[in-house]
Amino acid sequence: MSILNQSLITKEIETILRAALEGYIITRNEPINTDPDIAHLVTNGWIGIYRGAEDYNAFVTGSSPWLVEVNPRVVVQAVSLKSGADAEDALQGYVAAVLGVFNGNKRLNNTIGNSTGYSITYQFNDMNQVYFHQATIIINGQVRA
Repeated sequence: MSILNQSLITKEIETILRAALEGYIITRNEPINTDPDIAHLVTNGWIGIYRGAEDYNAFVTGSSPWLVEVNPRVVVQAVSLKSGADAEDALQGYVAAVLGVFNGNKRLNNTIGNSTGYSITYQFNDMNQVYFHQATIIINGQVRA
């Protein structure tokens, strides 16, 4: 059994997003941004790319290669000084832009067999008239290893 190298996947996600999106701060495997000023200093928001879970399963019982369920994560942040609704609207636009890029490249530059779906969770932190919202996109993908 070969072990999946998720850094190849996160590098390609970074390459894909940098080529398709302008006005974002895009990082790979850096600490998740906790400073709303950083996400607010750019035209659009902050994006972080991270490894996710790997589940190794026999493709067919007793067979090789293995089927690996892989779940890289992409964190997207938006900030507004106007309102929580404004931050939410901006974040939804950023998430739609990221998903649009992924839907146009479901194999993530051939680093996975295919994307099978996405899961998105949301967080928000409204403090002192700064509305700091975040979405975590989990890419559900499969690879034969």
